[in-house]
Amino acid sequence: MPYKKTVVEKICFSIGEVASIVDVSASTIRYWESRFDDLSPEKSQKGTRQFSKEDIEALRLIKYLVKDRGLTIKGALQKIGENRNEAIKNLEIVTLLQGMRDELINLSKEIDGTNNKN
Repeated sequence: MPYKKTVVEKICFSIGEVASIVDVSASTIRYWESRFDDLSPEKSQKGTRQFSKEDIEALRLIKYLVKDRGLTIKGALQKIGENRNEAIKNLEIVTLLQGMRDELINLSKEIDGTNNKN
C-alpha cells in the first residue's frame, strides 16, 4: 500500500507568526486586542495567545483601516460597526489591486532588463 501524503493545515498561530503575517509589531497586536472586540485569540493554559485564521483576517482589516486608511481606533471601530462587509470588500479590492501593481512593476523590470541587453 503506497504511502499517502496528507497536508495538515495550521489552525493556531503564535503572536510572533501573526505579527510577521500581518506586518505589525506584537505590541500593536496586543494593543488592538484590548480595543477591538472582534479580536479575541484563545489563550493556552500558560496564557500564550493562539490566533485563528479569523483573528488574522480581523487584524488585516484593522491594519487596513488604521495604518493604510489612516483612521483612528475610534474611527476604525465605527467603520467596522457601521458596515463590516463593506470594509472587508474594500480591503479585498485594495489587496487585489496591490498584487496587480506588483506584477506590473515586475513585468516592467523584466522588459527593461530585456531592452538593456539588446
